[in-house]
Amino acid sequence: MIDHNTGERVIITSGPSGAFFRILGERRSVWLDKVLSADLCLCYRVERHETPEGAKYLEYHFGRAADPEKLQGIVDSMTFDTHYLAGDNANALAPFSLVSEVFGAEEVVRFLSALAIGLLTSVQRGVMSLEEAEQLLFTPRTYELLMDRGISPDLCNLVMEACELEDVLSLIPSKFNENVLRSIDQFVALLGRSEAPRPYDWHAEFR
Repeated sequence: MIDHNTGERVIITSGPSGAFFRILGERRSVWLDKVLSADLCLCYRVERHETPEGAKYLEYHFGRAADPEKLQGIVDSMTFDTHYLAGDNANALAPFSLVSEVFGAEEVVRFLSALAIGLLTSVQRGVMSLEEAEQLLFTPRTYELLMDRGISPDLCNLVMEACELEDVLSLIPSKFNENVLRSIDQFVALLGRSEAPRPYDWHAEFR
Protein backbone atom coordinates (compact mmCIF):
# COMPACT_ATOMS: atom_id res chain seq x y z
CA MET A 1 0.00 0.00 0.00
CA ILE A 2 1.18 3.49 -0.84
CA ASP A 3 0.64 6.45 1.46
CA HIS A 4 -0.59 8.90 -1.17
CA ASN A 5 0.20 11.84 1.09
CA THR A 6 3.89 11.00 0.88
CA GLY A 7 4.04 8.77 -2.21
CA GLU A 8 5.97 6.19 -0.19
CA ARG A 9 5.34 2.55 0.60
CA VAL A 10 3.70 1.90 3.97
CA ILE A 11 6.19 0.04 6.14
CA ILE A 12 5.42 -2.19 9.11
CA THR A 13 7.52 -1.30 12.14
CA SER A 14 8.05 -3.31 15.32
CA GLY A 15 7.83 -1.40 18.58
CA PRO A 16 7.39 -2.11 22.30
CA SER A 17 3.66 -2.60 21.80
CA GLY A 18 4.04 -4.73 18.66
CA ALA A 19 3.72 -4.19 14.92
CA PHE A 20 2.36 -0.93 13.53
CA PHE A 21 2.42 1.36 10.51
CA ARG A 22 2.03 5.09 10.02
CA ILE A 23 -0.12 7.14 7.64
CA LEU A 24 0.42 10.86 7.22
CA GLY A 25 -2.65 12.96 8.01
CA GLU A 26 -5.19 13.26 10.80
CA ARG A 27 -8.33 11.80 9.23
CA ARG A 28 -9.04 8.09 9.42
CA SER A 29 -9.82 6.43 6.11
CA VAL A 30 -13.21 4.72 5.90
CA TRP A 31 -11.85 2.48 3.16
CA LEU A 32 -8.79 1.43 5.17
CA ASP A 33 -10.79 0.75 8.33
CA LYS A 34 -13.27 -1.38 6.39
CA VAL A 35 -10.54 -3.42 4.70
CA LEU A 36 -8.65 -4.03 7.94
CA SER A 37 -11.62 -4.81 10.15
CA ALA A 38 -14.41 -6.16 7.93
CA ASP A 39 -12.48 -7.77 5.08
CA LEU A 40 -9.32 -8.97 6.85
CA CYS A 41 -10.78 -9.32 10.37
CA LEU A 42 -7.68 -7.78 11.95
CA CYS A 43 -7.68 -6.40 15.48
CA TYR A 44 -5.99 -3.03 15.77
CA ARG A 45 -6.14 0.36 17.39
CA VAL A 46 -5.42 3.78 15.92
CA GLU A 47 -3.37 6.45 17.66
CA ARG A 48 -3.08 10.09 16.61
CA HIS A 49 0.31 11.78 16.84
CA GLU A 50 2.05 14.96 15.79
CA THR A 51 5.68 15.62 14.91
CA PRO A 52 7.63 18.49 16.51
CA GLU A 53 7.16 20.33 13.21
CA GLY A 54 3.38 20.06 13.51
CA ALA A 55 2.74 17.32 10.94
CA LYS A 56 -0.08 15.04 12.06
CA TYR A 57 -0.11 11.31 11.44
CA LEU A 58 -1.95 8.13 12.42
CA GLU A 59 -0.44 4.93 13.77
CA TYR A 60 -2.25 1.63 13.24
CA HIS A 61 -1.18 -0.80 16.00
CA PHE A 62 -1.75 -4.56 15.71
CA GLY A 63 -0.26 -5.81 18.98
CA ARG A 64 2.61 -8.11 19.88
CA ALA A 65 0.92 -11.22 18.47
CA ALA A 66 0.98 -9.90 14.90
CA ASP A 67 3.75 -11.25 12.66
CA PRO A 68 5.45 -8.18 11.12
CA GLU A 69 6.49 -10.04 7.95
CA LYS A 70 3.02 -11.45 7.29
CA LEU A 71 1.47 -8.10 8.11
CA GLN A 72 3.82 -6.38 5.66
CA GLY A 73 2.70 -8.79 2.96
CA ILE A 74 -0.94 -8.00 3.68
CA VAL A 75 -0.32 -4.26 3.61
CA ASP A 76 1.69 -4.52 0.39
CA SER A 77 -1.24 -6.29 -1.29
CA MET A 78 -3.73 -3.55 -0.41
CA THR A 79 -4.60 -1.17 -3.25
CA PHE A 80 -6.98 1.72 -2.82
CA ASP A 81 -10.09 1.42 -4.98
CA THR A 82 -12.01 4.65 -5.61
CA HIS A 83 -15.15 2.59 -6.24
CA TYR A 84 -14.94 0.73 -2.92
CA LEU A 85 -18.13 1.25 -0.93
CA ALA A 86 -17.39 3.03 2.30
CA GLY A 87 -18.54 1.67 5.61
CA ASP A 88 -19.90 3.55 8.58
CA ASN A 89 -18.14 6.71 9.60
CA ALA A 90 -18.31 8.86 12.67
CA ASN A 91 -20.09 11.81 11.12
CA ALA A 92 -23.55 12.63 12.40
CA LEU A 93 -26.61 12.30 10.16
CA ALA A 94 -28.78 15.28 9.42
CA PRO A 95 -32.45 14.40 10.09
CA PHE A 96 -33.82 13.67 6.61
CA SER A 97 -36.71 11.58 7.89
CA LEU A 98 -38.93 14.69 7.77
CA VAL A 99 -37.97 15.29 4.14
CA SER A 100 -38.88 11.75 3.12
CA GLU A 101 -42.21 11.98 4.96
CA VAL A 102 -43.29 15.36 3.58
CA PHE A 103 -42.16 14.79 -0.01
CA GLY A 104 -43.07 11.94 -2.33
CA ALA A 105 -40.39 9.49 -3.44
CA GLU A 106 -39.74 11.26 -6.75
CA GLU A 107 -39.60 14.64 -5.03
CA VAL A 108 -37.04 13.28 -2.57
CA VAL A 109 -34.84 12.32 -5.51
CA ARG A 110 -35.05 15.82 -6.97
CA PHE A 111 -34.67 17.59 -3.63
CA LEU A 112 -31.64 15.60 -2.48
CA SER A 113 -30.04 15.59 -5.94
CA ALA A 114 -30.27 19.38 -6.01
CA LEU A 115 -28.93 19.54 -2.46
CA ALA A 116 -26.05 17.22 -3.34
CA ILE A 117 -25.15 19.33 -6.37
CA GLY A 118 -25.06 22.45 -4.21
CA LEU A 119 -23.00 20.81 -1.47
CA LEU A 120 -20.47 19.28 -3.86
CA THR A 121 -20.16 22.50 -5.85
CA SER A 122 -19.49 24.37 -2.60
CA VAL A 123 -16.81 21.83 -1.69
CA GLN A 124 -15.27 22.00 -5.16
CA ARG A 125 -15.10 25.81 -5.01
CA GLY A 126 -13.59 25.78 -1.55
CA VAL A 127 -16.38 27.56 0.31
CA MET A 128 -17.39 24.46 2.29
CA SER A 129 -15.34 21.65 3.78
CA LEU A 130 -15.95 18.06 2.78
CA GLU A 131 -16.56 17.25 6.43
CA GLU A 132 -19.43 19.74 6.59
CA ALA A 133 -20.97 18.29 3.42
CA GLU A 134 -20.68 14.81 4.89
CA GLN A 135 -22.46 15.87 8.04
CA LEU A 136 -25.31 17.29 5.99
CA LEU A 137 -25.84 14.44 3.53
CA PHE A 138 -23.04 12.09 2.57
CA THR A 139 -23.03 9.38 5.23
CA PRO A 140 -23.79 5.65 5.17
CA ARG A 141 -26.57 6.38 7.67
CA THR A 142 -28.27 8.64 5.11
CA TYR A 143 -28.00 5.81 2.59
CA GLU A 144 -29.62 3.38 5.03
CA LEU A 145 -32.41 5.81 5.88
CA LEU A 146 -33.26 6.42 2.22
CA MET A 147 -33.10 2.72 1.37
CA ASP A 148 -35.40 1.90 4.29
CA ARG A 149 -37.94 4.36 2.89
CA GLY A 150 -37.82 2.87 -0.59
CA ILE A 151 -36.17 5.86 -2.22
CA SER A 152 -34.58 5.43 -5.66
CA PRO A 153 -31.58 3.04 -5.51
CA ASP A 154 -29.83 5.33 -8.01
CA LEU A 155 -29.94 8.19 -5.51
CA CYS A 156 -28.94 5.93 -2.62
CA ASN A 157 -25.94 4.59 -4.53
CA LEU A 158 -24.76 8.08 -5.48
CA VAL A 159 -24.97 9.16 -1.84
CA MET A 160 -22.92 6.14 -0.83
CA GLU A 161 -20.36 6.77 -3.58
CA ALA A 162 -20.02 10.37 -2.37
CA CYS A 163 -19.01 8.94 1.01
CA GLU A 164 -15.85 7.68 -0.73
CA LEU A 165 -14.67 11.23 -1.39
CA GLU A 166 -13.21 11.27 2.12
CA ASP A 167 -10.95 8.37 1.15
CA VAL A 168 -9.95 10.01 -2.12
CA LEU A 169 -9.04 13.22 -0.28
CA SER A 170 -7.02 11.27 2.28
CA LEU A 171 -5.29 8.76 0.02
CA ILE A 172 -5.24 10.30 -3.48
CA PRO A 173 -5.66 14.07 -3.01
CA SER A 174 -4.60 14.75 -6.59
CA LYS A 175 -7.75 12.94 -7.77
CA PHE A 176 -10.12 14.67 -5.35
CA ASN A 177 -11.31 17.51 -7.60
CA GLU A 178 -11.83 15.12 -10.50
CA ASN A 179 -13.96 12.81 -8.35
CA VAL A 180 -16.01 15.69 -6.94
CA LEU A 181 -16.80 16.94 -10.45
CA ARG A 182 -17.75 13.43 -11.55
CA SER A 183 -20.08 13.10 -8.58
CA ILE A 184 -21.69 16.45 -9.42
CA ASP A 185 -22.26 15.28 -13.01
CA GLN A 186 -23.88 12.07 -11.76
CA PHE A 187 -26.30 13.94 -9.51
CA VAL A 188 -27.08 16.38 -12.35
CA ALA A 189 -27.85 13.44 -14.65
CA LEU A 190 -30.11 11.87 -12.02
CA LEU A 191 -31.93 15.16 -11.50
CA GLY A 192 -32.41 15.43 -15.26
CA ARG A 193 -33.91 11.93 -15.44
CA SER A 194 -36.34 12.50 -12.58
CA GLU A 195 -39.83 13.82 -13.19
CA ALA A 196 -40.66 17.32 -12.01
CA PRO A 197 -43.62 17.20 -9.60
CA ARG A 198 -46.76 19.25 -9.78
CA PRO A 199 -46.80 22.56 -7.87
CA TYR A 200 -45.89 22.28 -4.20
CA ASP A 201 -49.01 24.04 -2.92
CA TRP A 202 -50.38 20.84 -1.41
CA HIS A 203 -47.68 20.66 1.27
CA ALA A 204 -47.25 24.41 1.85
CA GLU A 205 -48.55 23.81 5.38
CA PHE A 206 -45.25 22.12 6.24
CA ARG A 207 -43.18 25.20 5.41
